[in-house]
Amino acid sequence: MESLSLSPADRLRMLETNSNLLRERVSLLAQNLVDAHRQQYAQSKFLEQEIKELKTQTTELKLTLNHLIQELSQCARKDQLKTIEKYLSLWNPINFITQKELEAAIREIAAKHTEESTKQRSETKEHQKKAQKEKRGVHHRNPAKAKTHAK
Repeated sequence: MESLSLSPADRLRMLETNSNLLRERVSLLAQNLVDAHRQQYAQSKFLEQEIKELKTQTTELKLTLNHLIQELSQCARKDQLKTIEKYLSLWNPINFITQKELEAAIREIAAKHTEESTKQRSETKEHQKKAQKEKRGVHHRNPAKAKTHAK
């Protein structure tokens, strides 16, 4: 009813004011919608990049896991290690001799053998000399026989 009491010019001004307010609100809503769209677009691009990186990392992890699985398949299992441990305890490799120790032991044995051989030879020579001296001494004890042998 108030609108009837207003003059047509006042009513027109009021409608223009309302129209301007509505235009500003629509413009503000449009700007907000554009800003929201830009934010959503930036966020979707960021998420796409994150998803791409996650896929790359997942692929790398799969490759690494496959490599580890292949490596583990070549490793000894627990039961195999226990078997090896049993054999090692039977063999007791701590008591094995090294090549250097073996060579030193061979040299030592060879030296002892050479020493014993030399000693035996010298004892044999001494024994032979004694035997020869005894033979000569038996011949020299009987001077008559010794003279006849000497002639």
